[in-house]
Amino acid sequence: MKLMTWLLRIYWLLVIIIFLGGGWLIDLHTFTDSIDVLCAAAIFTLPLIIYSLKLVLPDLQWRWYGNIFMSLVIGGLYIASAYYAIKKLDLLLSSMVKPTANQHLNILSVNKVLAGRAGFIHTNVVLEYRDKPLQVEGSRSSYFLLQNKKIITIAVGRTLLGEYFGNYVNMPFSSRWQAFKSYWQDWVQRYWWLAIVFVLMLLWDPFKRIFFNK
Repeated sequence: MKLMTWLLRIYWLLVIIIFLGGGWLIDLHTFTDSIDVLCAAAIFTLPLIIYSLKLVLPDLQWRWYGNIFMSLVIGGLYIASAYYAIKKLDLLLSSMVKPTANQHLNILSVNKVLAGRAGFIHTNVVLEYRDKPLQVEGSRSSYFLLQNKKIITIAVGRTLLGEYFGNYVNMPFSSRWQAFKSYWQDWVQRYWWLAIVFVLMLLWDPFKRIFFNK
């Protein structure tokens, strides 16, 4: 049991490292869904799912339909995290071992991708590659970096799973830093109210003790 607990911790640590590494080391990449990768993720995480359910379900003491719901949630969380981790790991490993070629590509469009209340999640960039439009994903700061550019030089390669990946060539650090700052300035302008909510949450407990516990 202790071995499985450590495996759970190692798994989630690796998932976090892979996601952070993919965001920092790869500038642009395509994303194509794969049923084969999804099946591999389900098979790989099945022992972790079963062990997690054995830990969680007895303590909940829910009815059978509650247990089914929680099983679906936990199973979905593991499979989804493994699926995206495999896709990110493919990008990371391929960027280290696969050859790349510098390409001067026209930028056809740069758009924010919004996901409801989650807000701005990534940037969609359409490039002209081999006389055809190629849609790639970038970080949120990529929107501010590329929105006013018409052409860019990218070191382009193919991953082991067939995705395209690319990193900016000769992109000065000052431009990247300015884009990063612009993203956070935009974020603060949109979500300044979260700071007020956070302060009110901190003040609520002492306020309640002073005025309502007499």
